[in-house]
Amino acid sequence: MITDKETQQKISDLGLDFSELSAAITSTEEVSLEVPTIDKEKQFTKTEMTTFGNNRFGEGKTAMDEMRAKGYKEKYSIDIEGKDLDSVIEAFGNKRFSEAKPDGDTKELLGNFTALQGKYTVLEKALSDKDAAHKNDLFQTGIVQTLINKAPKELGIPADKAVKLYLMDNKIKKENGSAVVLDSNGEIQKDNLLNPIEVDNHFSSWLDSSGLITKSGMAGKDSKGGSTGSKFSNISEFTDWCYANGKEPMSEAMQKYYQANKAS
Repeated sequence: MITDKETQQKISDLGLDFSELSAAITSTEEVSLEVPTIDKEKQFTKTEMTTFGNNRFGEGKTAMDEMRAKGYKEKYSIDIEGKDLDSVIEAFGNKRFSEAKPDGDTKELLGNFTALQGKYTVLEKALSDKDAAHKNDLFQTGIVQTLINKAPKELGIPADKAVKLYLMDNKIKKENGSAVVLDSNGEIQKDNLLNPIEVDNHFSSWLDSSGLITKSGMAGKDSKGGSTGSKFSNISEFTDWCYANGKEPMSEAMQKYYQANKAS
């Protein structure tokens, strides 16, 4: 009995039903199987043959559409560039309308209809943009709540503030239904196996390196005290500096200050 999954898949790719083949091999009676015709020289798999057929069908359909477009252009004297069948049909309709010599009222109605179509397109785009923005807001809100729930109890500051600081340093976006972290170039951050790094894991690593985990009852690592002197090397230094100088690290002004003075 063949148990190797890869071998089973190769047999299936050849077009043979593996379960039927296994039953035929172990049967004590004479069994007839339907064996597909295979190009022995080129060794095409079933998947490759399916892809080949789909590609040829697509090419044939495109060629047929282009031939029909060319035929319409020649038959009805349609003077437009390109071979797109839909464009040729639209041009044919406009030509027929023009040749019919419509009266003023008909032209006005057509103009009004075209104007309404334009307004509808603009409104549809605005609605689509608003819907996308709303979905993004819900996504970001969900990310914030998820990270707050994942924050460890040993944090030296409230979990919601730690998450805000994290999102100052990192951009999260939705990609194929999942939350991914982007690097400074806007590319998805990946692990050694080139898999996108999960936001939860990235947040935990960021907390470890930020100095926000409480140690022996003290929040953060080394404090910068009353003056930065140089770039902030981590979030803990920034928050310590803010509190030492009576600043609110979550304020818009301090967020901008941090972005301008954090170490690369």
